[in-house]
Amino acid sequence: MATAIKDRIRNPLFANIVLENIFPILGFFLWDWNLYYIFLFYFLDFFASEFSYGVKLWHIIRKPGHFHGFDPQFRTTFWKLFLFQLPVFLVVFFICAWLSTLTADIVMADLKWQDELQRFFQNEYIFVIAIFFAQYMYVRMTFLMPRRYVGLHEGEFFKRNLLGLGTTLIGLACLFGFANIITFNEISMILMIISVKMVLDIFVYNRLG
Repeated sequence: MATAIKDRIRNPLFANIVLENIFPILGFFLWDWNLYYIFLFYFLDFFASEFSYGVKLWHIIRKPGHFHGFDPQFRTTFWKLFLFQLPVFLVVFFICAWLSTLTADIVMADLKWQDELQRFFQNEYIFVIAIFFAQYMYVRMTFLMPRRYVGLHEGEFFKRNLLGLGTTLIGLACLFGFANIITFNEISMILMIISVKMVLDIFVYNRLG
């Protein structure tokens, strides 16, 4: 039992999920973060995941035996899949941003999101760098070093990523619906967001790769 617990704690996936979801709690209690700040934190992580998608896709396509060196077809396949998925990501991103702002506006009485957005990037810019760095290290430890890209096909990976985007959109739509039906205070909504994110991390995003 003890060995299994230690192995789970040492698992980069477990560490990433815990660290990613403990920061919003620390931010709320220690750094004066509000609900909108926490939405911004998760959206930066969402944006960084698109960066990691490009890194993963690059290695899947250029794995040994797939294309020889810098075959023109390699670049064509990469940019076709990456650029085709990019507009889908941007549409999902802006819809989710809109739903998050509406949800925060319901819970927070006098939200001025433009001021909050400016204040976040002025005061918490170090987190922007940290999120992208953590995302890269997570991809390196869980995808590149174990060479998980060897057994993946770019078409299947592309479909998995689209499924992940759809899951994110559905999750935020559900949060928005709950906020309209049930009266939440700020801390209860934050705990709900973190719970939903952890469930999606463990049971959806992890399996999608």
